[in-house]
Amino acid sequence: MGESFEHAAMEPAADQVKRLQTDVNAFKEAPMLHAEVLGFTDNAECLGAECDELSLRRAQVVYEWLVAHGVPRTNLKAPKGHGSAMPIGSNETEEGRSLNRRVEVNIIPSSYPDY
Repeated sequence: MGESFEHAAMEPAADQVKRLQTDVNAFKEAPMLHAEVLGFTDNAECLGAECDELSLRRAQVVYEWLVAHGVPRTNLKAPKGHGSAMPIGSNETEEGRSLNRRVEVNIIPSSYPDY
């Protein structure tokens, strides 16, 4: 069924590293930034709680990568997994499912109540 937990725990691919490095650079340029790291799955690679666990693992890998590359933990909310909720592509096609298997690093406005 889709991506294994071991695969989700792998280092990001080269194209992903480039995007993540852009995020790291943004934190270096604006150290007051805060962000959340959210993981997602498609609706075919797992079922129920497995999707929540897989999506959380994806978010954790990215969270730890960002920290290892200089983003302070204090600037990041704890990673969260949202399973197959909030798809951005159709789960009816492989292309759409591929879009749904993702991690988002979202900047949190400074007016957000938690910061």
